[in-house]
Amino acid sequence: MYHARHQELTAGGPQLSEYFPLRLSGLLELALWPQPEALHPEEALFLDTETTGLSRGTGTTPFLIGLAYFRGREICVEQIYMNGPGGEADCLAYLLERLGEFRYLVTYNGRSFDAPILRNRLTLHRKGTLPPILHFDLLHVYRRMFPRGSIASYKQPELEREMLALERTDDLPGAEIPQIYFDYVKYGHDAGMSRIFEHNERDLVGLAFLFLEALRSYAARDGARAALRSGIARILLRNRREPEALGLLRGLEAERAEESTPAPASIGDLDMAEDLRYRDLLLLGRLLARRGEIEEALEAYQLLVARYDCPFARMALAKLYEHKLRDFRAALEQCRALLVRPDDARPGPATGPYAPEELERRVNRLERKSSLTQSE
Repeated sequence: MYHARHQELTAGGPQLSEYFPLRLSGLLELALWPQPEALHPEEALFLDTETTGLSRGTGTTPFLIGLAYFRGREICVEQIYMNGPGGEADCLAYLLERLGEFRYLVTYNGRSFDAPILRNRLTLHRKGTLPPILHFDLLHVYRRMFPRGSIASYKQPELEREMLALERTDDLPGAEIPQIYFDYVKYGHDAGMSRIFEHNERDLVGLAFLFLEALRSYAARDGARAALRSGIARILLRNRREPEALGLLRGLEAERAEESTPAPASIGDLDMAEDLRYRDLLLLGRLLARRGEIEEALEAYQLLVARYDCPFARMALAKLYEHKLRDFRAALEQCRALLVRPDDARPGPATGPYAPEELERRVNRLERKSSLTQSE
């Protein structure tokens, strides 16, 4: 087993010392955990495995289990190595012992990969199962923080590049790891075992830094970049912190209004950045309408119509004009604009509110209401 302690670590731009004192208060909200509880940094265990295959079946063995944890201002790294099939039971027993010393586990895609494999092997060796500690999977956290389309990939090295300015050079491709291990165990041919250990330690250190950077970005969300603020606003909403989410979205739209870049002519012309702003503006309008701030909601939806000819915004405008402002003529104008759209440009299923027959019924109703209003 390998063991090391690191104090002055650097991952791309950030240094480990920048994150101290460690504050984990935002972790539960990032993970959408419903129950508040006190979190201590030294009770978090980071885990990453290297396995004999990329499937989660019972034939896949974790021959190297990497663990990392905080002690004071240091990161400690342990690597549990299985040098043959006969040593697996002892490795798993030691892992269970270490897991029992921590209150929560941090992985990257561990819920879908590492944890199922470890459970399979524990069952096979009749060692019980993983202890019931809180498991925070950073893949899911970062998927919430970066809305779909705002980042090229959710792979760990890509996020290290995005969040930490960390470029992995000369790193061992994960697909090569199983064969290197098999060759070493079966033939004694060492074609890169040391690189497997280095790769695993890089994954662990990167995991710890991504964990710390997620917490720092969430705490300093008002100063985060636009893509992160967009995702964080949605996380705040999921945690029932609507006023803060609304403040972030308003700030994003204020920045957008100051830009001079012309907007796309339609939704089909959106690129990644515009798509992000489009969805932010749509969410902002919905929140404002829900809070009864009708005039501001109208402004948000009108911008969406002007910039993107957005059918969802037109329908929202029609409903606000009809039900909140009793302005039937304005509602009628929006519905007529939706009705003349070609079928392939109308969102939703053919039987939904954007279907021609449904729009016609809405238009007829608004025409009647508008006529009654004019005759009074």
